[in-house]
Amino acid sequence: MKDNEKKYVSLISNCIRVFWLEAYILINAEPDMIWEVAEAALKIEGVKTAHAVTGQFDDVILVEFAKMDEFGRIIDQIQNINGVRRTQTLVAVPPPIRK
Repeated sequence: MKDNEKKYVSLISNCIRVFWLEAYILINAEPDMIWEVAEAALKIEGVKTAHAVTGQFDDVILVEFAKMDEFGRIIDQIQNINGVRRTQTLVAVPPPIRK
């Protein structure tokens, strides 16, 4: 691949990436289900990482989506995982696009 082709591919990749949104889903899980919830979440399309954590929440899941209807589907699937008691969702605010 020539240098100018690499730059073009990089530019296209960056443009596509701008339209992806991210959110963190914080989960309170049943006490004996913390790891199972994280593992089940990883099987859902759009989930990028899932970690069992200490503190107020038991699991933290990072999701990536392009449209809000996709996001709704991901949340529904996570809330239906066996062992999930409650969720709190934090949508990341992308930085403004500047020239």
